[in-house]
Amino acid sequence: MKMNTENTNCFVYETDELLIELLGGIRVEGLDRMRVTMKVSVVNRKHPQYTNELADLAIRHNLDLYNDTQVEKFVRRVAEKLEVGSIALTKAIAAITCRS
Repeated sequence: MKMNTENTNCFVYETDELLIELLGGIRVEGLDRMRVTMKVSVVNRKHPQYTNELADLAIRHNLDLYNDTQVEKFVRRVAEKLEVGSIALTKAIAAITCRS
């Protein structure tokens, strides 16, 4: 798991299973919020035999990573649509929030 910040307009965080891109970088106007446009896609599926056409898509959403309600809804939506575990996605978002 590593965060690539070479391109300030697109931070990339990759885990064993997920590729998370922070499109447009991170807005730092206010320290009370962390507004990002996040794109999540699956790069290595744990169960390759179980895929459907929706699981190969990327999910994009604008949210505040410091807003627990928004993050919970986003995790549920992504886990359902991409058919990945919510724990892996929650850990990845927590790591991004702690590193930024």
